[in-house]
Amino acid sequence: MSFFQKLGSFFQKLGFEKSDERAVLIGAYSLRITALYTTIFLFVWTVVGFISTGRLGIQSVAFFSSQAVYWFSYGYYQKKFGG
Repeated sequence: MSFFQKLGSFFQKLGFEKSDERAVLIGAYSLRITALYTTIFLFVWTVVGFISTGRLGIQSVAFFSSQAVYWFSYGYYQKKFGG
């Protein structure tokens, strides 16, 4: 038995099962809301930091890098799946 099979059986004993379409959709919506909250939080933190110090801090690096990753992956998957 491989490591991943053992790991899968371990999670099944804990009550985790393979999800159906509804559970996947719920997870996708939850992830979308979480990403929106994180983006808004980082944006507000960047603006407040810029206003208070007059320069961009580490929060701006987190904000801009998260946006770069989002838009790169969005363009990649849109091109890959033909959307």
